[in-house]
Amino acid sequence: FNTPAGGYLLSPALLAQLCEIPNVRGIKAAGSDQDRTAVRRACGARVVVSDPMESHWLENLTQHRQTLLFADPEPYLYQRAGQRPIADYYEQFENGDLEGCRLTHAALAPLREIYDRWIMAPMRDFGRPPSAALKVWAAAMGLAAGPTRAPVRGLDSVERAALLDDLARVGLA
Repeated sequence: FNTPAGGYLLSPALLAQLCEIPNVRGIKAAGSDQDRTAVRRACGARVVVSDPMESHWLENLTQHRQTLLFADPEPYLYQRAGQRPIADYYEQFENGDLEGCRLTHAALAPLREIYDRWIMAPMRDFGRPPSAALKVWAAAMGLAAGPTRAPVRGLDSVERAALLDDLARVGLA
C-alpha cells in the first residue's frame, strides 16, 4: 500500500524494482493521479496498480482495465442488501453496457460528496483519522461499529446529527 498518509510515497523506480519479486502481484497506490500514472508507467503490466478510490474506478475500468477495486470503505458504506450500485456498475461494465455503467456510477455522486465531507476531508485537511464518522455511518447502515477508542474522539451530538441528516438525504439512514 503506497500512501502519502504515512508521510512518504515510494518512488516509481523503487516500486518497479519491488515488482520484480515474483510474488508481488499488486500495488494499492493512494497518491495523486500523477503518482499513479508514474507507477503504472514504471511497473507496466507486471502487476495491478490499484487506485483505492471508488470515484476513480470507472476510469480505471475503462482506461486501465483495473477490474480490482481494492478500496477503502466505500463498498460497505455505499451498498447494502438489495442496493449494490458499485456491484451493479461493475456488472454493467462486464456486460458491455458502458452507458448504464456511466449512469450508475454518476448516480453515486451525492454519496461521494458525503464521503468526501466526512471521511476524506478530515484526513486530507486536518490529518484526523475518520474513525468516528466511519463508525456512525456504518452503524446507520446496520453494521456493528462500536465506539471510537482513545485518543480518537467520537462525533459530538451536532456532528452526529449532521452526518445522519446527510445520509438520510440520500436514503441511507
